[in-house]
Amino acid sequence: VPRERGALPPVLDLEWTASRNCPRRPPPAEVQREARVFMDTLHRHYGQRPIIYTTVDFYRDNNLGSWNEEFWLRSVAGHPRIVYPGQRWTFWQYTGTGIVPGIRGNTDINVFNGSPLQWRQWLNRRMQ
Repeated sequence: VPRERGALPPVLDLEWTASRNCPRRPPPAEVQREARVFMDTLHRHYGQRPIIYTTVDFYRDNNLGSWNEEFWLRSVAGHPRIVYPGQRWTFWQYTGTGIVPGIRGNTDINVFNGSPLQWRQWLNRRMQ
């Protein structure tokens, strides 16, 4: 990610892995502590807070609803207002099996939580 004025913010992807090489699931306090250290490091380096991308189970298992951060929520089974009740969100990944012209195979598809005007405002705020 370029460290330059006008670049989009970094995204911290927080989700459980199904890898045999990394089977450990640390307790919520450890997850939160380590994620905060990394987020603070990114913030200092890039000058803007990262967006947190997360899945339903990781969010629930680690009490991420207690965080006052910008979220990009994955929920392919239902709308975030139902799956993540009360959580503010900026982006929603609603499918991992989307079809996009020019891309072969399944594609993640996401939406912004707002109007076209709010999108431009979000971009302008991030690009300053």
